[in-house]
Amino acid sequence: MFSLFVSSDIFSFNQSELFAKITSLKKKVLSKKNPSAKKPIKKSTKSKSKSKKGRTRYSTKFSINVATDSILSEGVKYKHIYFNKGKLKHSVHVLEADLSNPNVDVAVLKAKNLAFELEKLQDMIRKYDSTNQSTTFGGVNGNFWRAYSNTPIGPTVVDGEVVELKTHKKWSSGFFDEYSRLTIDNFLMDGIIYKKGVSKFSISNVNRRLDSLGVVMYNRFGGDTIPYITKSELDRALMAAFETTIETALQDTLFNDTTEIPFDTVSLRYDLTIANRLSKIEHTLKKITLKYLDKPLINKEWRCVVTSIDTGIVPMPDNGCIISFGMDVPLNKIPKLKDTLFVKFSTNVRQDIKFINSVSGTPRLVRNGLARHEAYEEGSRGRRFIGKQLSRTAIGTDKSRSKVYLVAVETSSKGDGKIGANLRELASILRQIGAYNAMNLDGGGSSIMVIGNKNIFYKSRPDISRRLSVGVSIVKKREITGSN
Repeated sequence: MFSLFVSSDIFSFNQSELFAKITSLKKKVLSKKNPSAKKPIKKSTKSKSKSKKGRTRYSTKFSINVATDSILSEGVKYKHIYFNKGKLKHSVHVLEADLSNPNVDVAVLKAKNLAFELEKLQDMIRKYDSTNQSTTFGGVNGNFWRAYSNTPIGPTVVDGEVVELKTHKKWSSGFFDEYSRLTIDNFLMDGIIYKKGVSKFSISNVNRRLDSLGVVMYNRFGGDTIPYITKSELDRALMAAFETTIETALQDTLFNDTTEIPFDTVSLRYDLTIANRLSKIEHTLKKITLKYLDKPLINKEWRCVVTSIDTGIVPMPDNGCIISFGMDVPLNKIPKLKDTLFVKFSTNVRQDIKFINSVSGTPRLVRNGLARHEAYEEGSRGRRFIGKQLSRTAIGTDKSRSKVYLVAVETSSKGDGKIGANLRELASILRQIGAYNAMNLDGGGSSIMVIGNKNIFYKSRPDISRRLSVGVSIVKKREITGSN
């Protein structure tokens, strides 16, 4: 369920039309027959036990039935496994990638290749395959994302370029190196840009400005121009965001989502107004356009050359980025035209590894072979998020980091005897699959696994999907051909 708060001074458009639109959207969404709109099954009291503190705990001892075990390609397996608990069962889908195979790779996908957009996973995959002349074997949803702005939560890197810089609370992240080997840790990331022997600047954020100070990098995920949002778009953006959030919230009641976030039009108006104000501030700031001379990577410096210096609306270059200097940066410190600059984004741990992709989630589920969720350590306290048996998505790797597991657990379905998983059960499932390290990704209504570009949760409606911010997929490594 969701709550809606509306005050008469929020909208510039006619309020009666607004409520008519809400009613129309509600009828539209609720009239759709959705296979996931089933009442969650009641937990069997036989599987419960009480700890000394009175908390309910669930047994994690399963009998396992492998329903499907197929090879999608050399080095890529798909399994459908039932983890049985008495008369009930967890329906678990596993996509396993053997990274020792030179033709297998892992890709992180960003909706519409923009930091602030959402898109169906199937559409992300189609775009990726078309753009990269590649074949995607399958994938799952990735990061949680922020309401209203739609930006991913936690460090997010796509093909060496940072989409989102900041870590949320003490959440975990999974970073992939140049060979797609996965490292899960409590990563923090920072960036610097400098001209050797002269000025050095800390990069305060990537693809969004929080105030008028500091140095911000915008890359291809920040939009085709910087600034991207203008004042004339505010009311249109407000109504579009309002309609999208209402429809998404209504759909979430059908998808049995993990979140219970109230939709607050006051907050929405505030967020969009702030975005508009910062857009105007960004318009006046000095910006330099850079062309990449090296491929961007994490934990390795790479060179750029300054191709232009300007204020106002600046177009995003191909194979480059834009650096915006806040009001606190002296004009005489800003690099000059044709200067060669160095950029480096570094992680707080594993600095000896060069990373090319990353996703973020919470909590850690398996650490060095121990199946134990770390929700409380990472800052999560929600009883529903931690303890309710919901559809879930997770990612893991084996001890040698030669395999990556993408795992999705179906939602509860009384008629089929299926139950979702709480975090304790999910941790146990990941360990039994073979994960030596693993973490939870976004779940509930966002949970999806796509094989052959079809949502395997719903065989009768394979194209159904919630719009997502980030996807993680197993792909065939693109062959590079050339003439001798």
